[in-house]
Amino acid sequence: MKKGVITDYSWRKKRILLYILIVLFILMIPTILMMFYVFRHIKYMGVVDERYPYQSIYKPGDFGLNAVERRLDTEDGETIWCSEVKVDNPKAVIIFLGAMKEPSVTYFYGHAALMKEEGYASFLLEVRAHGESTGRKLGLGYTEVEDVRTLARYIGQMEEYQKLPIILQGVSLGGTIAINATAEIPEVAGCIAMSPFASVDDQLDLILKRYHIPGFLRAAQRPFTHQSLRWIYGKDLADHMTPMNQIQKVGSKPVLVIASSGDESISPENAYRLQKIADTAEFWTRESADHYVIQNNDFKNVAKDTEYTNYILGFIRKIIESRK
Repeated sequence: MKKGVITDYSWRKKRILLYILIVLFILMIPTILMMFYVFRHIKYMGVVDERYPYQSIYKPGDFGLNAVERRLDTEDGETIWCSEVKVDNPKAVIIFLGAMKEPSVTYFYGHAALMKEEGYASFLLEVRAHGESTGRKLGLGYTEVEDVRTLARYIGQMEEYQKLPIILQGVSLGGTIAINATAEIPEVAGCIAMSPFASVDDQLDLILKRYHIPGFLRAAQRPFTHQSLRWIYGKDLADHMTPMNQIQKVGSKPVLVIASSGDESISPENAYRLQKIADTAEFWTRESADHYVIQNNDFKNVAKDTEYTNYILGFIRKIIESRK
């Protein structure tokens, strides 16, 4: 009789241990997937399909532009590609930053054409682990700040751009990088961040929430994710190099955060979380489901979206006026 009780108790302990292991595995699934996700280089196909509709690679000539391509070496050992669109007597310099998987930064040549009409020079920056730039690890907004720093310093050394404001504009991951870099780099005067995420932790939490994962499981999973970010990027970057922290450090630099109310890729809740803690930033939520903010996500015909273009051009003018 006693032997049966012991056997039954032993089985219950094993079953409890098994349940604990299963729960731990479930909690770590997002972390495991992220570990596999970041160690790669994004190459653009040059053609689009139903799954990846923004895989074109545009040339300056597609928008009636001439550009100068450059490759610059960062202090931490990467080589970044950028494309410069010049104008006569520029009033400012805009650095464009693309998204995580798509579109490439070459989609911003349409913006560069718009900026040229306004008298602004442009640089399209392809951050590390993307396209023509080197790197085998996606930076998730942590490490690409060094890419922006390298280009900003290069621009500052060019005679035609002396004392001109440098303004960042990025979408999705590019928007995240823009906020982080604006806080860190003295040469940057301000930024426009389109559909940024508040932090990697927040973005993953909101994705799990969208799939109806209970709050207690999301909270339990979060430390696993953050610890993996520390392993990959280092404690200092993982803990501090996020828009949630950086948007509080920009000081008097103008920051515009734009989100789409129906965005299912990066929930506008990211922008709302930033808005709660940002003292001076400006926020605009478009009544739209377009992740890339532009009407119908149409980068090629951006000038037709007059509400959007008037808003961003007005914001850039405010930055220029504030420096006079």
